[in-house]
Amino acid sequence: MKRNIIWLLLIVNIIGMYGCNPNKTINTAPFSGYLEVANLQGKVIQKGKYSSGFKVGVWEYLFHDSTWNSIEWEVVGDSIARINMPKGWEATAKSSSLFNMKANTLNSNSQITLFQKSTDGVLNPIKSYREQMLKGFNERYIILQESQKNFRLSDQEFLLSKYSLKQTEDVIYCMNALIVKGGSIFELTYYFKDQNIEVHRNLFADILFSVEYRNEFIFTHDEDDFQPQLFFSS
Repeated sequence: MKRNIIWLLLIVNIIGMYGCNPNKTINTAPFSGYLEVANLQGKVIQKGKYSSGFKVGVWEYLFHDSTWNSIEWEVVGDSIARINMPKGWEATAKSSSLFNMKANTLNSNSQITLFQKSTDGVLNPIKSYREQMLKGFNERYIILQESQKNFRLSDQEFLLSKYSLKQTEDVIYCMNALIVKGGSIFELTYYFKDQNIEVHRNLFADILFSVEYRNEFIFTHDEDDFQPQLFFSS
């Protein structure tokens, strides 16, 4: 399979816009420095700085193909796990999750959770975990709509899902990624209520690419034909 010689030219889109994954370079060292990200038409749609694979400081995003918006990023976590989060998001009760963060700036109802579990003895980790996740959804919500798509790149398997959920009178939207890597399965789930999909899917992708567990980014690839952008944009 053809691979890009210079990874920074790779155009990747996991959530409806094209982005660049800074977590893997030709020499496996996470990227540091200023970066502009362009779409397939060559138009710059993101710009800002990275530090060791994490977005830092203020990043500019071109939303709806016309309006520039600013999001300030910071790195949160500890020696076990680290993640990029928009500045101002607050940690809630951690329970069994690695992270449970809630927005107090973009939308008070936006929330993201990250879980990690061992895959030891599990024949089909993604299928098994998704069944458990759906059971939990059915106990708390009415599932109005759902769709999912499986992907496999080299030795990495993952599942992208999106849901519309009803709780009392509220409709909650959900983006989810299940990723198998290094004997673990990771679940990243993003909940939101407003329908500004472009903003939320960009946040979800940036957070997904940033997840680091035991000093290794969990989502890395340099395949130049990986373009599941239509999944979250539809």
